[in-house]
Order: sequence, then C-alpha cells, then structure tokens
Amino acid sequence: MTHKYIGTKEIVAWPQTRDVKHPADTQAMVQDGYAVKYPDGYISWSPKEVFEQAYRRCEGDGQALTFGDAIHFLKLGHRVARAGWNGKGMFVYMVRGSRAWNEHTPSPSFVGGVNQDHFDRGDTGTVTRMPNINMHAADGSTVTGWLASQTDMLADDWMVLPQVAAQPAFDPSVPLSGFQKYKGLNPNVADLMSAATRDAKAAVPVEYRNRVVFTSEECPGGMEATVRWKYTPPGTEQSAEDRGR
Repeated sequence: MTHKYIGTKEIVAWPQTRDVKHPADTQAMVQDGYAVKYPDGYISWSPKEVFEQAYRRCEGDGQALTFGDAIHFLKLGHRVARAGWNGKGMFVYMVRGSRAWNEHTPSPSFVGGVNQDHFDRGDTGTVTRMPNINMHAADGSTVTGWLASQTDMLADDWMVLPQVAAQPAFDPSVPLSGFQKYKGLNPNVADLMSAATRDAKAAVPVEYRNRVVFTSEECPGGMEATVRWKYTPPGTEQSAEDRGR
C-alpha cells in the first residue's frame, strides 16, 4: 500500500550550470541549476526550477521561510524572526523543558505530545516544565509564552538569525547584571524569578553566586513585572541597599 510522506532536510547548495545534450540535438545547451551537497558528502545536480520548488534558503539574505520552517529551527535551538516585524532586534526562541529522570525508569518518548528531546533531565521529583516559546521584544524585555498571530502563522517572510557568539569566560572582577521583564495581564513573578535565576547561574560560577542579589518590581495594576539580578565582584563594596536584601 502506498502512502504520502513529507520530509525536511538541510543541504548545502550553490548555483551551477550544466551542459545538456539530447540525442536529436547536435549541440549541447547550457541549463541553469544547483549543485547539491548532502550531509553524507554526496554531491548531485538539480535543475533550477526543481531545486527552487523543493528548497528554501535558511541563512543569510534572501530567506523566505514559512511558519512551519520557523518552528523546525526553533526546535533545533535557533532564533527566528520575521522580516515584516517593525521592531528592531525582535526575535523568538524556544526554552527547553525539564522533567524528572531516573536511570531505572525508562522515559516516555513524548510528554504531552512533545518529543522528549526538547526536555532537560532533572532530579527525581522534578516538576515537569513544558518547553515554551518566548519573544525578545524591541525594548529588550522578554515576552514569556509568546503567542503567534494569524498573520505570523501564514507569513512567508520568516528567517533564521545567526547563532549568538559564545560568551567570554567569566571574570570575577567584572560586575554583571541582567533582568527578566514581562508585559501583560497578571505577570507571574515566580516564573520571572526562576528565569532570572537561570540566567544568573549561567553567567556566574557557583563559588561566586553568594554575591548575586535579586530585586523584583511590579507595576501598579498588575500589567508589568521585572526581576533583576546583579553580581558584585569580591573586594567591591556592595551598596547599603544591596546588603539589606
């Protein structure tokens, strides 16, 4: 029995012409196309029309990806954005989930329909936290649990952003700070604190974390909240305000 299938694969390609000669012709014709290099190193050639119907560029200029393509790259850990967004520096990204793990208990392949590959392993008793898609807004704030609009889902102007360069090694003599900000109805400060703590742990080694302080601010009316963290280097006097927290 035959069935229909759909697949996604990443390849490397470059424009390349080829001389094509039919048995009835006396002179070869030049045909536009692409050389295609597959992950196993095999190189083939594809006519221009066939190639451009099957593949879409996913790096650099000229990207025109679908929302489905964007989700695919989010799951791979990339940042994605739309060319049609007006705000500068806006992008969305996926935060991995976490769940309890025990080497004696086999893990299910899916959690709530989501592949277990998108979860980090926590200790036994860890509360399951589902992966979520967040937005980095134009003002630098984080929109936790970003929801795509109808236009976002139907748009064909999505693009994959370059990977972020590796962070420099931690220097204990350099002050550090960061924040998590939420704009919307009834922000969950506990979730923001958890996210800010994750950021601080990623930036500051464990032996210096006793010098990290957290502050939270809630906007009257329950429409906005911010959690900030600040690292003060050893030998540097912390302010009275910091010491009091």
